[in-house]
Parts: sequence; structure tokens; C-alpha cells
Amino acid sequence: MNKPLKESLLRNALRDPIRFPVGRISFIEPANGSDVGLPDCLIAVSDQLKPLELKRGMSVVKELRPTQRLWHRTSISFGVKSYGLTLCSDYSVMLFGLRLAGGFSGELHETLIGTFELHFIDYGDLSNAMR
Repeated sequence: MNKPLKESLLRNALRDPIRFPVGRISFIEPANGSDVGLPDCLIAVSDQLKPLELKRGMSVVKELRPTQRLWHRTSISFGVKSYGLTLCSDYSVMLFGLRLAGGFSGELHETLIGTFELHFIDYGDLSNAMR
């Protein structure tokens, strides 16, 4: 029987100060953002902070709660580029770009940007893929 994937594996990898230097990624603690749909973290890419959702499985969009969907839909409609990183196994992650199909009231869709090994992903890999 397959054991369930733990999102904490992904969070712990992104909190590694050697692979993700301090100030390059900021986590939004659940108590501060979960009820309003804020993303799990913000990652500094060039001169922008980009929202990043952390999920388990093979899809970001399918795992979003209604408040998260609304937050991303609204942000994307204002020109913000949103992303999702999914833990698809104990050793593999996938980066998706989120987009709207059909305007503000349209559905959220995801586009696979790249796959990475969990134990080797670092700020350089992630920020280059999110440019």
C-alpha cells in the first residue's frame, strides 16, 4: 500500500538555507493566510515576488481550495504570474504555471514548466524556471 505524500517534505526542502538563501523565499503561515486564500509562499525572482502554492499529487489546480482559486484568479487578472509546486513522489516535484482561460470568470488552468528532484532543487533552478 502506498503511503500518503507529506507536503512537509516539500516545505522542508524549500526552507533549507543552503539551497534557498534567506530572503529569497518567504512563507505565509497558515494562520495568517489560509482563510483568505493567500499562497503558501512568495519567491523573489529578479525584482518581483511571485506567489507559489505547495501541493501534493499531480495537479495544483485540483488541490486548490475555493478561497485559493479566487485569490489566484484575481491576481492573475491583474497581471500577476502565479505558480504551483507539487510533490508527486518522495523524490520528485513538478513546477506549474497557473493561468486563466476565458477571462476573469474563466477556469484556472496549469501548464507544466519543469520537473525537479526534491533533494537537489535549489533557488537557482526554481527562479530560472519562473522567469
